[in-house]
Amino acid sequence: MRLRSQAGRGMVGCLFGVAIMAFAIVTGIRVIPVKTKVMELKRFAETQAEQASLPQHTDEYIVDQIFNKARSLRLPLNKEAIRVRRDMGTCYVDYNFTVPLNIPLYKYDWKVEEHIERPLF
Repeated sequence: MRLRSQAGRGMVGCLFGVAIMAFAIVTGIRVIPVKTKVMELKRFAETQAEQASLPQHTDEYIVDQIFNKARSLRLPLNKEAIRVRRDMGTCYVDYNFTVPLNIPLYKYDWKVEEHIERPLF
């Protein structure tokens, strides 16, 4: 008799748990691909900074390469936001941009700011 009086009481908790799980899955589906693209751009920029001592790698060439990579990844990076400079045996690459993330019930503007510093050999 005691079990009969408790029937159906866990339904609200179950629905709440399913709603939270669905929200987490949808958020992950929208955020994870953008995060991987940003990390891929960072790795590419680090590679360009490491190769800056090669003769054909001028500052303008590095900016063009990073901008083209961002375009191929469909990231909203402007060419004017990329800064490359060299100082006493070090190459610095800085860029920043904002990625809009449309999470359910919320729009978040993720500000990406990268500062890469690599020695020239």
